[in-house]
Amino acid sequence: MVIGDGFADAPYSLQRLDEMTMRVSDLTTEQNALGRTRRELTERLAAEEKHLMLLREEAVTSSAAGLVWSLGVADGARVSRGDVLGEFADCSRTYVEATLPERGFAVVRLGATVRVRLSSGTAELPGTVRSLHGAGAAGTTSYARRRSSRSGAG
Repeated sequence: MVIGDGFADAPYSLQRLDEMTMRVSDLTTEQNALGRTRRELTERLAAEEKHLMLLREEAVTSSAAGLVWSLGVADGARVSRGDVLGEFADCSRTYVEATLPERGFAVVRLGATVRVRLSSGTAELPGTVRSLHGAGAAGTTSYARRRSSRSGAG
């Protein structure tokens, strides 16, 4: 402290030291607050990522034992209620995939009764057309479900 005629003052260096001490204290407080904000934001980000993963994935359970015949959606695609996710083959029944020439495709309709003869035999098997694919292609494919209870290749 410097005391003189009518004044008392601290040296300039002590004033600057006090200012710097206060500034360090303020910066430490701000640093702690920013650290808390960072931790909070990191936790919120982790929670949002977890929530997003829950929205991206869903386990679908089939009511029948079988296998995935075809997928109707690509990985990461958005789906809505009622969208066809895929086609499943019921393994308790025999399925036949038949290739037809384009001229024969015009007479085949969904739900139509068909007779299928496997290349390994002469017996014709009754079935129903369940789906048609490749309407404009040269080699069009249809799928028929065998209604017979006999076992055989399919």
